[in-house]
Amino acid sequence: MLTALVFVLSAWGETSKRPPIKWQKDLVFSLDIPLGGRMLFNTERKQLYTFGTATNIATNSTKGSVLRFGGTTANFVTIEKSTWFNVETSPITIEILIRFNENSQNRYYFSDHNAALNNACIGACDKLGTGQCRYWYNRAGVEAVVSTTSQANTIGQWYHLMFTRAGNTGAWTLKAYFNGKLEGTVSTANNPATASNAGTPTIGRVGSYSSGSFNLNGDVKYCNIWQRALSETEVLQRYKETLNRK
Repeated sequence: MLTALVFVLSAWGETSKRPPIKWQKDLVFSLDIPLGGRMLFNTERKQLYTFGTATNIATNSTKGSVLRFGGTTANFVTIEKSTWFNVETSPITIEILIRFNENSQNRYYFSDHNAALNNACIGACDKLGTGQCRYWYNRAGVEAVVSTTSQANTIGQWYHLMFTRAGNTGAWTLKAYFNGKLEGTVSTANNPATASNAGTPTIGRVGSYSSGSFNLNGDVKYCNIWQRALSETEVLQRYKETLNRK
């Protein structure tokens, strides 16, 4: 049985490494592990984190305090589901700074897939067998996918990944960025799942799907989600800002 640690977080700290003010427009979720290990995100919405028993805050030699995942079903952080996080009909951007401790399985960074793995608004993971990074979602098993061409296969290396979805219902454009560079663009009429059919938003696991073969084995420094599609110029600026930060 999993023992849950639940945190109600206070306002942005004065010494935090939060995204600068110019990036906070339409930012609906921001998890950050600054030096010292205090976790942050947009607490005006009074959200909760729930930790799996095997997830912890650890120290990385180049990035300081990080969230560490061990690749098991007990490695995850869930976010209390609420109406602000329902991004089924809006443009979005997902950003994550991540490193891996293995490259032999399909690793999920962030997802709200349901238990049957056939409905989701957000899924960010590796493409099984290639190391390419992808954003995908599905509704009743009908998918939409965009992938990078580069591979995140070097164990211990940090990768800056961003995925955007622009447009509206029935007319979406998905983009995948790898270390600041646009590497994949897909246009699709397929829509994300309805919020009522999706699962719980989760870092390190496939949402409400609990298979051990998809859990993240590695470190996450931060994860941000916007309810708008950042431009290619903005994505490059975000990447440059993260190169030397802790």
